[in-house]
Order: sequence, then C-alpha cells, then structure tokens
Amino acid sequence: MVRSDQRYRRIEEAAQAQIDSRAFSGIEWLVMRNGKTWSRGRAGLSDALNNIAMAEKPVYRIYSMTKPIISVAAMMLIEQGKLRLFDPLAAYLP
Repeated sequence: MVRSDQRYRRIEEAAQAQIDSRAFSGIEWLVMRNGKTWSRGRAGLSDALNNIAMAEKPVYRIYSMTKPIISVAAMMLIEQGKLRLFDPLAAYLP
C-alpha cells in the first residue's frame, strides 16, 4: 500500500513533469476522498509569457464543457441509484 504522503508527492511530480515538458504552463488540482479535501495544490505559472504566477483563487474559462460536466453528473446519479441508464426520459421529465 502506498502511503498518502507518497501519493501526494506523485501528484506534485506528475504536475511538475507536465510543466517541465512544456505541455502546460500551470496546473491546479483538487482531489477529494469521502467528501473531504485530500490533496490540493498548484504548480507552474498561469501566464508563462508574462511570468505571472498562479493566483490564489483563479478564474478559469471552460469552453465547450457542457457535455463532459453533464456526463459526470449523470454517472454520479447512476452510482447513487437515482438514475438508471435505460430509463425512458419521460420517467424524469413531464
């Protein structure tokens, strides 16, 4: 079993590797377990061209993200037993 501090370090190392490879200029993450924050952090810059650090509470623009967000919400409802994959739509909407 990998200890929590080792897992946390692996997240930091993976984020830094992406920044070092120039795949991303900055990365922020939040990992929750059992409804509680387990890991939260950030690495890199929010604007590499102007050497601007990641803000404490950044605002992100997420374009064309409706489908993935709705898909995750639907999967959560399925896991909770509040939605079944093959139910007719009429069961939920009048």
